[in-house]
Amino acid sequence: MKATSVPDTEPRGATYGADSRHYVAAGIPTVLFGPGSIEQAHFPDETIEWADVEQARETIAETAVRFLQS
Repeated sequence: MKATSVPDTEPRGATYGADSRHYVAAGIPTVLFGPGSIEQAHFPDETIEWADVEQARETIAETAVRFLQS
């Protein structure tokens, strides 16, 4: 299978609020991609590098393929 450029990591939680909680409450597995660190979040002119958006897209697509093939 195609590997993404995201290093293998263990899932982890954080005590930050996000709208994804509504999906979790409905029983929908959820993954949240953010700006890199919480220190970068929720500031005026918050931005993300386009390469990071593409990396997230590739990771989500690869995860969907693996999930649907199992």
